[in-house]
Amino acid sequence: MDKDKENSGGSELRHRAEKQMQTEPAGPEEIAGMSTKDMAKMIHELRVHQIELKMQNEELRRIQEELEEARDRYSHLYDFAPVGYLTVNEKGIVEGANLTFATLMGMERSAVVGKPFGRFIQREDQDVYYLNCQRLLESGALQSFTLRLTTNDGSDFFANLECMLIRENVSAPKQIRIVVSDITEQKKLEWRLWQAQKMESIAKLAGGIAHQFNNALFVITATTDLLEMQVPNDEMTSEYFDSIKKSTGRMTQLTRQLLAYARGGKYEAVSYTHLTLPTMQ
Repeated sequence: MDKDKENSGGSELRHRAEKQMQTEPAGPEEIAGMSTKDMAKMIHELRVHQIELKMQNEELRRIQEELEEARDRYSHLYDFAPVGYLTVNEKGIVEGANLTFATLMGMERSAVVGKPFGRFIQREDQDVYYLNCQRLLESGALQSFTLRLTTNDGSDFFANLECMLIRENVSAPKQIRIVVSDITEQKKLEWRLWQAQKMESIAKLAGGIAHQFNNALFVITATTDLLEMQVPNDEMTSEYFDSIKKSTGRMTQLTRQLLAYARGGKYEAVSYTHLTLPTMQ
C-alpha cells in the first residue's frame, strides 16, 4: 500500500517535471553531437531527473521551514507557559525544564538540569514529594499535591505539583513529567480568610460575653439600689455601697469595650425584661 502511494507520488512529480521541462528548452551545449534517437532520449531523461531533483529540493526546503516554524511555536509555548514544566527520571534527576520553572527558581536553566529535584524542595516537605513519587511509580495514577520550593536566594514559595508517569515503551526507562504552579497568592488569601473567620468567631464570643456581663451588672446594680433604700444610711454601709457601685462602673466600662470590639460580629442582645430581681422583705 505504501509502495503504491510512493509510486503514485513519484509519477505525479515526474509528470510535473516533464511539464516544466517544456517551458525550459535545452541549451546548445546539451544537444551538440546528438544524432541518434537514444542519445536524445537519454538527454531527455537526464533533464527530467534534474527537474525532479530541483522540485524535490524545493519541497524538502518547504517541509523543513514548516518543521522549524512548528518547533519554534512549540518551544515558545513550552518555555513561556504560565506554569513550570519538568522532566525527571526514576532517580529524581531533572532531565529537562522550561524557562518558566527556571524563572520561578531564580536561576538559569542550566543550573536546574542535571540536579536532583529534591534539592529544590524545602527540607520539611521532601517526604511529601518522595511519598507521592512512590505512589506514582507503583500505580501510574496522576499525583497532585502541595509543597514548598526553595529559590536560588533562599526564599520559599508554595507550589502545587501535578506528576504523571511517561514511558515510551516497555523497555524504555520511566520518566516523570511535573507541572509546577505557584500558589503562594492563593495560600495568602486562604490565610487571610482563616484569620477573618477566626476574628469573627472571637467577635461573636466577645459580644455574647458582653451581654452576659450586662445582664449580671443590671441585676447587681438594681439589687444594690434596692438594698440602699432598705438599709439604714450610715457611714459604713455607704462605704460598702460606693465600693459596689465603683466595681460595677468598671465592669460596665469593660462591657462597653467588649461590645465595641464585637460590633462587627453577629449576635443577639439579651433583653433585661425577663430577669427576676430578688424581693426585698
